[in-house]
Amino acid sequence: MDNVMDNVMDNAMNKWKSGRRAAFTCLVTTLFLYGCESTDTLRLTSTTGLENFQTTTSEPVQHQYYDGNKNDLLTAGLGIAGLQAKAPPAFADPLSPTVAELRRNRIHYHYNSIVNTDPRGGFGHLYGPKAGTEKIAGHEYMTTIRYLNGDIAATLMVQIPDSFNPNAPCIVTAPSSGSRGVYGAIGSAGQWGLSKGCAVAYTDKGTGTGFYIGDQNRGYDLLGRLVPAADALFAPAVDLAPHRIAVKHSHSGHNVEKDWGMFVLQAIQFAFRQLNQLYAPTHTYTRDNTLVIASSISNGGGSSLKAAEQDEQGWIDAVVVAEPSMHFGKRTAKKPVTVTDSGGVIDQPRQLLDTATHFALYQGCASVAVDMRSAPLAVILTPPLRQALEQRCQALKDLGLLRGNSLEQQARAAQQKLLDYDLPPQALQLGAFSTGVQLWEAIAVTYGNAYGRYSADKPLCDISFAYTDSDGNPAPMPPELAAGLVTVSSGIVPMAGIQLINDRAGRVALHSPGAYRQGQENTLQALLCLRKAYQSDTVQQGIRELAFNGNLGGKPAIIVHGRHDNLIQVNHSSRHYLALNREQEGEGSALRYYEITHGQHFDALLRLPGFSQRYVPLHYYFEQALELMWSHLTRGTALPPSQVVYARPARAGGAAELPPIKTRPEQGAIRYSDGVIHIP
Repeated sequence: MDNVMDNVMDNAMNKWKSGRRAAFTCLVTTLFLYGCESTDTLRLTSTTGLENFQTTTSEPVQHQYYDGNKNDLLTAGLGIAGLQAKAPPAFADPLSPTVAELRRNRIHYHYNSIVNTDPRGGFGHLYGPKAGTEKIAGHEYMTTIRYLNGDIAATLMVQIPDSFNPNAPCIVTAPSSGSRGVYGAIGSAGQWGLSKGCAVAYTDKGTGTGFYIGDQNRGYDLLGRLVPAADALFAPAVDLAPHRIAVKHSHSGHNVEKDWGMFVLQAIQFAFRQLNQLYAPTHTYTRDNTLVIASSISNGGGSSLKAAEQDEQGWIDAVVVAEPSMHFGKRTAKKPVTVTDSGGVIDQPRQLLDTATHFALYQGCASVAVDMRSAPLAVILTPPLRQALEQRCQALKDLGLLRGNSLEQQARAAQQKLLDYDLPPQALQLGAFSTGVQLWEAIAVTYGNAYGRYSADKPLCDISFAYTDSDGNPAPMPPELAAGLVTVSSGIVPMAGIQLINDRAGRVALHSPGAYRQGQENTLQALLCLRKAYQSDTVQQGIRELAFNGNLGGKPAIIVHGRHDNLIQVNHSSRHYLALNREQEGEGSALRYYEITHGQHFDALLRLPGFSQRYVPLHYYFEQALELMWSHLTRGTALPPSQVVYARPARAGGAAELPPIKTRPEQGAIRYSDGVIHIP
């Protein structure tokens, strides 16, 4: 990418090319950052390589101070008990919730969607905030950045707690996981950063609250309010079919994922700007005197890792991420590093959309095998859905995509299709859950649309989004749901009654009574179309824009990943990144990888029946890794070597066995020798 800084910035940067930069005066500092003005207008200087962004963007900055009693940064006044409640308080007026109510319920939703808040699982003592410390006073700032064409690119937010130590400044990044809004990582990296007294730099990565309701010509603003299209974060200039809904992550036309690393860097810059305004004139914060840890989980973690790769200007000191989503391009190393485990050499990793479209085809059939009846949440496969999945098995067989004469043989063959994609065998148990919530269909549609830059009026495979009635037919969204949609929104469909609509067949939701009456042929054709679309030049071009290079510039970094993760699978992400980083940095690599047995992607599920008996809280190890990095950066403590941690889930009447990440692992050490990384 071309450098889009103006001549002043170019001249300044030429003086600061090597190593960490020292900037001691406000004049010099603001040459890199935003200016000393104390207005509520953000002048955001873009980082190297952002040719798609304006050099400066003038956007209003929303600011609130929370006293830590009635309201606070972490829990919005709910406290631990309020976070643990099954539902947040109701809106006083369901048709017109206040900004404070929207913020409170957004935080409750995102916190509980990411973390298991049940104290029996460890919340409040093994991980998360301690009672009496959770209501954190401080400042919260929020703004947006734009693309060159004027479209809003992403939301940025900075929280500065009153416990921030002006003489020992630190910043932790918290980009949202999945397609969540700007509060999406508040319960993971956000909570840990605030507990340390650090400023926390959030971004929604360009996804977030970007819903547009076509019938109403309305969308959502920065604060989550339902507003006319002209005031919304996202409102495409297209004509939608009746009751259809457009979603920013899917339909923005910008393939926002290619910019996720840059959004994290800009969130860091925003944090510096707000710190320098808040503590002026007594303190000036620069990249040289402020500790910055890039963090988060899932594709938020991948975004922080990508930011560290793109960080040519020294914004980031270290990286700690969990279960990061990544895409890898063609290997260019003369001597490629390979990864082996007990099954032998691990093949080339597969991109998320490749996995999603493949699993969307076969996961449903695999889930009706006899050995899946005792899987966690197997009850989610209702009799009508199970019958439809059994029909899908036969339809796949008729197309020559599966073998087997009996249903059980076909289901077993479908399971093998998943294992052939290097799915850990243990992760098969999560198939019923994945099928019931349409996990793979959701990813296939949203990410396929994004990579191919499909618009909401001409979506990929004619699969649109709409709120539906009980039969699966598109219907008007209830006003009370529309008013508070951002408080129950993961940012990816299906959710909150919004479904995937098959506009090629009956115009009904893919998994609905209406679809079941049509039989499997129409649904299967939609899944086959998504699979074919993944292989298209249009989508592949978007995927090529996402590649990680593995070069962290020697920054100390930790990746934590659960071995049983069936969404971001270790063989297609973290294990391969360990090898790629070794190729790029050799002996100079400071990356550590901790793989946790019985860890999976969705810690929030551990509160549900069957999950805590099979899986352990990965968040416990994520926080442990952050503490290890903190000790390394502030006290010089050596980081433990890469290793497998043999955690065990709770047995009847007992607690989970959660051994620590060890300084000298007696077993489980991940070893490198002669170009081979071996995972025990």
